[in-house]
Formats: sequence, structure tokens, C-alpha cells
Amino acid sequence: MLLVLSTSKTINATYRNSETGSVLYKVKTPIKVHNLTTTITSRIYDIPRHSEPESPGAQDADERFGFLAEISWHFGGHTEIKYGGRDIDPSMFFRTERKGWRREYIFTAQDDKEYRWSMRPNTSRLKVNDTAATLVAEYRARSVGLRTPKSEAVLEIFPDFEHLADDIMMTFIRVEKLMRSQVEGNSRL
Repeated sequence: MLLVLSTSKTINATYRNSETGSVLYKVKTPIKVHNLTTTITSRIYDIPRHSEPESPGAQDADERFGFLAEISWHFGGHTEIKYGGRDIDPSMFFRTERKGWRREYIFTAQDDKEYRWSMRPNTSRLKVNDTAATLVAEYRARSVGLRTPKSEAVLEIFPDFEHLADDIMMTFIRVEKLMRSQVEGNSRL
């Protein structure tokens, strides 16, 4: 599944399925001076309506979105996560390892397997955290076409792991924000 971002800002974008054109996720982070909060919503399918839409332009049932996760970024680096109907302590959910100058983030998904996010300058990769290191998902930043071919920002989730899309999305948003803040020298969030 190839998700195309509406902007190059991962924490303020819609994520559209490249095949169907449907928006699957919306990520919003209102601009504030301190304590940003990122809200992730996902498309809701197959929920019947109790009444008819008010107008021909009203949204269909497959165009509705529901709460997936909320990440609160506090001054000083503390983060709070609400996901799967519960509050998650990031220090218990994510484990951090250093690889040279980089940090990599490891977590256990709903399938009880460990996964590892790693970052390069214009890509982030999620792999199974084992000796095979199977590629699960990859984020490729937007390219304006100077050094590489012009392309949109995309998050690709490989077919064998599409059932983990919500886990991948929530962890991607948190890890990408943390890693980009490190690269940009902004350690407060």
C-alpha cells in the first residue's frame, strides 16, 4: 500500500492510497508555541448511517474518520500517547538504540513481534527486528528534482504487513517527529 502525503510535513498531512485515491489517514498538529498535540484519524468503513445524508454533497459512510491516536509533545521532550483506547507510556512502548550518530526506535506491534524504525537523511525504514530484517514500511521524503527524480512524499507499507497499518502509522508519526527534531537540532520536542 502506497500512501501519498498531501504535504511534506508528516505531522500535518493527509495520507492517500495511491491506487484508490481514498484518504486513509489524516494527521493534524495545530501550531502552538508549547505542548503540541498531534491527532491521527483513520477512515471508518462499513458503519451504517441511522439517517440519510442531508445533501447530495454530504460524506458517504466510507468517507468518515475516527480517532486512532493522539500524541502530546511536551516541552523538554516528554511525550504522551493515547492509542488503542489506552494511555501508553512511550518509555515502555519504545526502546531506543544508538547506531553511530543515529537513534533507532524499537517497539512491539499487535502481532507480538518487534520492529525497528531507522532513519537516513530522506528516508525512514521499518524492519522486523530479527536477523532477516525484512522491510515492513518505508517513508521517502518529497524530492523537488535537483539531485534525484521529482517525487511526492510517500509512506509505503509492504503487502505482508498491511494488517499492521494502524501500528505503523502511529509509530511512524512519533518516530519521524523525534528523528526530524534531532536532525534539525530541535531537541525540545
